[in-house]
Amino acid sequence: MVITFGDIVAFLALGISIVTMYKSRKYDKLKEDLDTIQKKIAEIQLDKEKKILQDEIKAKIIAEFQNIGTQSKLVIINTGKAIAYNVRIKFPDMKVPFIRTDGMPYETLEPQQSIKLPVLLAASDPRSFTIELIWDDESMKDNVKKMKISI
Repeated sequence: MVITFGDIVAFLALGISIVTMYKSRKYDKLKEDLDTIQKKIAEIQLDKEKKILQDEIKAKIIAEFQNIGTQSKLVIINTGKAIAYNVRIKFPDMKVPFIRTDGMPYETLEPQQSIKLPVLLAASDPRSFTIELIWDDESMKDNVKKMKISI
């Protein structure tokens, strides 16, 4: 059997086609991996955008005790990005300082706005107590946050 120039060209063509096929499969695998990664990135971005949108419609209410000169106040603050409606306060502890809650429930509390409630302290009052802040916002009705307030 004699090997001709045509046989050598055919053998080289076969080798090149095998290499091309191998590289094509490798490329397809890389493309598939890239598509998977891109889908995961898209899901993460979507989740992040959903969270940002939820934060835009959610009020975050906190309370803190402040001594302002000789007066003591319980300050309720909306640190969120949305308006809080129907802001209420409850005292699950039986023994709390006297806190004037006139005007409660508070109709609307704008973002970064606060309510200052006067507190009358007595020597027998506890140094910490629990309060429940309840409010409505665009995301949900009757949001509740329990907080421990220290004097």
